[in-house]
Amino acid sequence: MKENPISWTGKIYQNLIRKGFSKADNFICISKNTQKELTYFLHKTPKNIEQVYNALDPMFKTGNVLEARNYVSQFLDVDVTNGYLMHVGGNDFYKNRTGVITLYDAWRKQTKKSQPLLMIGYEPSEIILKKYQLSPYKQDIHFLIRVENELLLKAYQGCSLFLFPSLTEGFGWPVAEAMASGCLVITTNEAPMNEVGGDAAIYIERCPAPESVLPWAIESAKVIESSLNLTEKENNSIINKGLNQVEKFSRNLILNQIETFYKSITA
Repeated sequence: MKENPISWTGKIYQNLIRKGFSKADNFICISKNTQKELTYFLHKTPKNIEQVYNALDPMFKTGNVLEARNYVSQFLDVDVTNGYLMHVGGNDFYKNRTGVITLYDAWRKQTKKSQPLLMIGYEPSEIILKKYQLSPYKQDIHFLIRVENELLLKAYQGCSLFLFPSLTEGFGWPVAEAMASGCLVITTNEAPMNEVGGDAAIYIERCPAPESVLPWAIESAKVIESSLNLTEKENNSIINKGLNQVEKFSRNLILNQIETFYKSITA
C-alpha cells in the first residue's frame, strides 16, 4: 500500500507466506474480500475454498444507554452522559488513528456540538500523540488503554457514533461489535468494511494520501453531523438493521458452516 511501502525483509516474508499457502489445497476465508485476494495471489485453483466469517463474541449486546454512559463517566471522571464519539483500534498504519483525530477536529469546527472522542486501544504511538497534541480539541479526546471487556462493552453501548475509517482490514471486527452493541457506525466504503457493515453502516470514502487528508476530513465530517442529527425513528431503524446484520456472525451459524466444509473435504 502507498501508505506503508514494503521493505525488502517484508517482501521476503510475504514470499514465504505465499509459498506456504501454495502447498495447501483447501481454504476457509474470513471474508469475500479475503477470498478474492487469496485466489489472486495463489496462482492456482484450490480444490476446495469456502468463505466463512469468524464468530462474533456473544458478549457484545445492546444495553441501557444512560447506564452505559454513567459507567464510562465514572471511569473517565468526565461527564459523557450527553454522548460521545468512539474509535477502537491499534497503532497500525491502516487503523488510521491520526485520520480519526483529523476527522474529529474537522467535525468540531463545523458543529455546535461538543461531544468528546474516546479512542480505545493500545497506548498511542509518538505519531498519534503528536497529532493529538496539535488538536485544538485535545481536552475532549480521551485515550483508553487496554480496557477490560466490561468497560469496552459499556463504551460501545453508550456511544453516539462509532468511527472506523480504516484504510484496509483483514475483517474489521469493531464494526460488527459496535452494531451488535446498538451503535450507529461510520466506516470506510471499501471491502471488507462494507461487507461487514452491509446496509446497516453509514459510509465515507477511504482516507486518501496524506496531503489530501484535510479535504477528506472536511467532507466526511458532514456525514458525522448529519448522522448525529437523525431522528429517533431513523436512528433506531439503522440500529435494528445492524442487529440483523450481525446475525451473520453468530457462533452456531459459523460452526455449522465450518463443519459442513470439513465434511465436504473428508467425504
